[in-house]
Amino acid sequence: MRVLIDSPIGPTGADGIQRNRWLYAGLVIFLIAVGLPNRLMADRMPPFMVVYGGDALWAMMLYFAFGLIFARVASWKALVILLVGCYAVEISQLYQADWINAVRHFSVAGFPLGGIVLGYGFLWSDLGMYTLGAGAAYLIERWVLVGKRKRSTDDTDITDL
Repeated sequence: MRVLIDSPIGPTGADGIQRNRWLYAGLVIFLIAVGLPNRLMADRMPPFMVVYGGDALWAMMLYFAFGLIFARVASWKALVILLVGCYAVEISQLYQADWINAVRHFSVAGFPLGGIVLGYGFLWSDLGMYTLGAGAAYLIERWVLVGKRKRSTDDTDITDL
């Protein structure tokens, strides 16, 4: 049995990672700020970024949002859940019924909210970009945000006491 201790920074996850909720919220906001111009000003962005970058940034943003909301979930579980969700949404784009297309074209004040969340058409490259973006976020969390910090002694097996 694991003992998980919450600190003022944020809860400790099942894999011993302590997620700083302020940092994760900042990363989500940063990735939204970087990614939205990709959609809203596509004519001013590099073509490679328009075609591929948005999907990778979207997956990165979702990974950090998932870590922010579900701070106790192990990193590898967050990665798997995120990729399954992204793949499911992408595969759902093969379904083109009138009602779901109406949802995809839903906008608020000209902002294509339905299309950003559900997408419009299936592309194999999107699956690769989701994998790349989520994988990059996972590695950033493991190598940069956590660094070489070892698991805290608060994450011990109760039977060892």
